[in-house]
This record gives sequence, C-alpha cells and structure tokens, in this order.
Amino acid sequence: HTKRCLACENHSCEQCGIICADAQDLLAHIEDLPAPVAIFLDFDRTIATTRSGQSPLTSRGKKHTVDPILAALARNHPNVRVVTRNRHRDDIFAFLADNNFPVRDVHIIRKTESKATVVLDQSFHNLRDSNASQQHSIFRDIVFADDDIRELIDPQFEYYNRKEIHLHRILFTRTLQPPTLSLCV
Repeated sequence: HTKRCLACENHSCEQCGIICADAQDLLAHIEDLPAPVAIFLDFDRTIATTRSGQSPLTSRGKKHTVDPILAALARNHPNVRVVTRNRHRDDIFAFLADNNFPVRDVHIIRKTESKATVVLDQSFHNLRDSNASQQHSIFRDIVFADDDIRELIDPQFEYYNRKEIHLHRILFTRTLQPPTLSLCV
C-alpha cells in the first residue's frame, strides 16, 4: 500500500505493524511498552553472529558473539524466548549461558513450520493460564524480532485477537542498513 519495500528500504509501516530496528531501537521500543511483555527473538543473525543454522560452539576459526544490547535486555527482562530454525538447541542454551544471555526457552522450528505458530501459541497459552489463575502475568504486548521479513509477514499473524494481544513485529538488523533478503513486499 505504501509502494515501499520494508526489507530493502528499512521502512517501518504502522499500518502493517512492522518496525525496522537495530538493537538500540528495539530496546527503546520495548522500554516504551507497558509491562508485562513477552519477547521472542530469532537466534541466527539476530541474537548471535551465527548464520544458516550453524552451531554457535563450532566456528571455523571465528568466535561467535551475541549482540551486547540484546544480552542486556535479556538480563533485565524475565520473559525472553528464542524462536529459531537452528537445530542446535543444546549448543544454543550453552552458548547463551556462556555469554550471560538468560532465556526462558529455545523453541526450534522445522522448515515446514511457522515461527508465527510458536509466537502465537505461547502468547495465547499464557493468556489462557492468566485468565484461569490471577497468579500469572498477562502478556498484552508481544514483541517478535527477526532478521527475515518472511517470518514477520506470516499470514497467521493477521488472525490473532487484537483486543487481547498487541503484536509488535520487528525487522531486526544489526545496523540500520538494508538486510540481505531476496523478498520484497
């Protein structure tokens, strides 16, 4: 509708509900939200410098790192989760622990599955538990950050109940320069 590419131009679109942000912008956005917030972060090229499903513990001469701003966010936020297609779950947990990057869980998504399914299922599960027992916190704001626009424009996100949950989709880039993507929307 705006005739601009979210991925190529780092264009945020309020109508689409997608924000282009680096780690500092993501942190500022989260700080502006009312608590409690659930945060779902991609692993490869978002949290870590790994690419294409590499184990973060094996690195052909290069030591992988975590984004220091996202690590600080994780240390100060009680509900950060990883949603990734990287199948090295145990290595990811060990790598994050070694880098003082606490997370509630690491959700591994198969190529045929959608990250949206996990984000929405976990969000609505928490909401149902909260309604059943007032001891749980209700997450009204959900943040999902990924470096791949295809994950953020999943049609499943259009079906969530906007009165119960407000989803903040973040097209993450380590610096605000165009990410390498083959899909323009």
